[in-house]
Amino acid sequence: MAENAALDSSDVKNFLIGSAVVGVAFTAFTGVFTLKDLFYYMVAGLVVMTLREAGQRTVAHWMESYVDLKVSREGSMTTLLAAGFSIVSDFSLILLFPIYSDFSGERYEQWGKSTDAMWMKRQYWLSSAGIIGLWAGWVAAMAFSLPQMAQAISVFTVFQLMPFDYEKIPTDELDGATILRWSGFVWLLMTGLTIVMVALTL
Repeated sequence: MAENAALDSSDVKNFLIGSAVVGVAFTAFTGVFTLKDLFYYMVAGLVVMTLREAGQRTVAHWMESYVDLKVSREGSMTTLLAAGFSIVSDFSLILLFPIYSDFSGERYEQWGKSTDAMWMKRQYWLSSAGIIGLWAGWVAAMAFSLPQMAQAISVFTVFQLMPFDYEKIPTDELDGATILRWSGFVWLLMTGLTIVMVALTL
């Protein structure tokens, strides 16, 4: 089962691209462009991506499921355009939609057809695990008096919880869309708690 949680070369590439895009977005949003701050927010990009992936892949390992990290071209362009707008204007804007995940499970043969043993509830658990991983990182950042890191984690979590899964919105399916399809109450609770986390770091 260990391979369920493992990162392949494609996942590593997408992880690094996603981390870089998130880091650029954080830097542009703050409007501070020193090497120290650029380095800090690049690390923040790596941290938020690591927390999400750790949560999802830990649960995938337990469930014998698979997680494939993907880079959203439309989402990344939207994120970078917002960063560019923040740089050239006096208005700070941040949009974080660079990545999404595909979930799958073991495939079984039945009546001559291959069936993927993945259903919506498993996808809900995996998406929720990524959010819980981010929450755990936020708690650790607050415990170690790292408010900027905690803010970066909570802002990233808010965007991951947005229920976007519509072809006219320039993103791919976010975790929030999967969670909302399974339980509107849980989605509302998660979103509300994450907004409180953002407020506590302002």
